[in-house]
Amino acid sequence: METEGTVETGRSGIGVRVLDGVETGLALVRRLALIAVLVLSSVWFAGRAVEAVHGRTVFDLHLIYWLGVSIWIAVAVYLIGAAAAYMGNIREYQNKLSLLIPWTFFLILVAVILFGVQGFRISSMGLFATAAGSNEPARQASFLLFKYHPLNPLLPFNLITAKASGMPLDINAMSSFIWNWNYVLLFFIWSVGYGIVLLLGKIEQGPKIIHLFFAVSGLMTLIIMKSLFPPTKVQMIWLHAAALALFIFQVLLTYSCLRLRAARKNADAPAPGHFRLPPSAVKFALIIFLMAPVLGDLQNQFALVHPSNKIIKAISRSEAGTVAKAVAATSISIHSGPAYGDDIVGILPGGVHVPVLEKKNNWVKIGKHRWIADKFLTPLRKG
Repeated sequence: METEGTVETGRSGIGVRVLDGVETGLALVRRLALIAVLVLSSVWFAGRAVEAVHGRTVFDLHLIYWLGVSIWIAVAVYLIGAAAAYMGNIREYQNKLSLLIPWTFFLILVAVILFGVQGFRISSMGLFATAAGSNEPARQASFLLFKYHPLNPLLPFNLITAKASGMPLDINAMSSFIWNWNYVLLFFIWSVGYGIVLLLGKIEQGPKIIHLFFAVSGLMTLIIMKSLFPPTKVQMIWLHAAALALFIFQVLLTYSCLRLRAARKNADAPAPGHFRLPPSAVKFALIIFLMAPVLGDLQNQFALVHPSNKIIKAISRSEAGTVAKAVAATSISIHSGPAYGDDIVGILPGGVHVPVLEKKNNWVKIGKHRWIADKFLTPLRKG
């Protein structure tokens, strides 16, 4: 009997050591994956910033492809490791049911971000265009955000950036998509009431007071403006952005309160780790405002790699003939029509020779539903 007990204990000890080793390995891989994501994303952001400011191509199509593949693999590895760590440690919590609410709220927010990833792509396009001083693409991005993504968190940031850089906004085009005055007023009334309800809790008192202050200030501003003079279109645009910013603040504040309440109910759990609760509101906000637009921009460029290669092959096959030619002075976005508002269907690398099939409003047609701005082209002599 003693021998059997010893063997069983030995087996148990080996199993525990194996599990500990696997857990340690997953934790190491998870950290390495996170470092890889941060480093590669920083490289992409720096390179795109140089492209925007100086107009010099940093990433060719081949590099974009492999950079995109590497980042998404690293993101997947990190998420798998995080899920494994969470599932392995959740048993230590005393009140497991309390974890369900913050995790559900977090997953809903993530799903909303993934659903609206196109808004982050458009916002990134507008920010890079603003940095490059390209008025038309920046204005078009703001218009598309108001029309299709009026709740995107980066919409106020795009407006502030455009205003700071002196970019003119397309007021008349955006005005039909701005929230109605009455809707904005009802939202601020709701915000004041919700702020009072939040303040009744005993956690996160500082942010709650700040939220209530902005809600009351916004409501009073609206009442005063309405009583003195009718608001202009420009003012309504900024009121729309202010209401959206306050709404994002409310969502993050609610999420933080739910997370902290779950942490307090499970305060007796041994050695609480980072993955037993969803990320803090501060980390989540950094992901939304820093990582999401960078990854959205990368995904946008990554999705254009294969279409761009097809377009370049089609152009090379049509080199023969007497059609006038031009050479791309730098990397250019290929649009489906002769306007920045038309869909981007590919990227033309610098140095590629293209046929000039038609000219229209400072745009050059290089193929069916393929147009590029002629200011980025240099004419070539025949032959």
